[in-house]
Amino acid sequence: MRHLRDLWFGALVLAVLGCVTREPAEDLTPPASAEALSHRAVRVALVGRWRSGSEAMSILASGRYAYVGIGNFGGMSILDISDVRNPVRISALKTPGPRAENCAVGERYLYVANDTSGLRIADISNPAKAREVAWVDTPGDATAVALKRGYAYVADFGKGLRVIDVSQPRFPHETAVLQVPLTAFDVAVSGDRAYVVYGRWPEPLPDETGGLLVVDIKDPTQPAIVGNCPIEGQPHALAISGRHAYVASWPHGLYVMEIADRSNPRQVGECRIGGQAFDVAIRGARAYVAALHGGTRVVDVKNPRQPCEIGGTKTSGKAFQVDLDRSGRYLYVAEGPAGVAIYALY
Repeated sequence: MRHLRDLWFGALVLAVLGCVTREPAEDLTPPASAEALSHRAVRVALVGRWRSGSEAMSILASGRYAYVGIGNFGGMSILDISDVRNPVRISALKTPGPRAENCAVGERYLYVANDTSGLRIADISNPAKAREVAWVDTPGDATAVALKRGYAYVADFGKGLRVIDVSQPRFPHETAVLQVPLTAFDVAVSGDRAYVVYGRWPEPLPDETGGLLVVDIKDPTQPAIVGNCPIEGQPHALAISGRHAYVASWPHGLYVMEIADRSNPRQVGECRIGGQAFDVAIRGARAYVAALHGGTRVVDVKNPRQPCEIGGTKTSGKAFQVDLDRSGRYLYVAEGPAGVAIYALY
């Protein structure tokens, strides 16, 4: 994706200049404020790291494995994370695109949003011998993918939302296209709705606004926009939990959107954070935000109308993406040339 090319190149320059440090991550838990006193602070401690040798740009933790997207045509690396203190790469998957921007895991298959090379599908029934079996070369830059009932929903940068039938993963085919305003950055699916954040890179023009789209996908062959809500800044990533969507809007922070009324999504909360909000993961009453040079931030969203930052950590490289393991005890962060960091949450 065009904007990530600039980011990973910048991270590489920092590495060459010796700016990537091996020092333990610094706890950035903010000092207690009147608002924060009602929230329990979170301590974030580095416990493990995998050095990629290149730029780790994306991360997905699933069971005992983590799937890492590598920059500079590095494809995907699959890590065994059963020992969080010593993650080990067990296989590498070559993909033709410049970066594996994002991925999703099905029952036996890995679906990779591979930038200019569209959607790539790999058989991971044996993760140690992952191999590509099919692809759909979308016309844009595939930046994100979400799965639902035999369909893959691909955010394709300037070419909208692509709906791909993957009910037979070895024989995928596109079934629908939905044009979205400006540029589609990320997509998530919940129930019979898809949610797309959109904007323009590197930033909207003065008369343009990014936002959140609600898409009806009851019939995946005929997706339809049913709701739209503007969001300040550059909405770049989102996570869904219950009645709310949590949007990382670069550079400002985290926005909480109420989505119970599909035709009328609306902003109900906001938390400004240090750094540049680039990605978000949600677990329970906490949101975890990758903030590039600002490290990783933890936000209490128990009250969605008053989200409050309660912890965080500096990272050895830019924090590009975040994910949590099934237990919610460990946070995985793609940190560019510093590889993948694993943090325990206390």
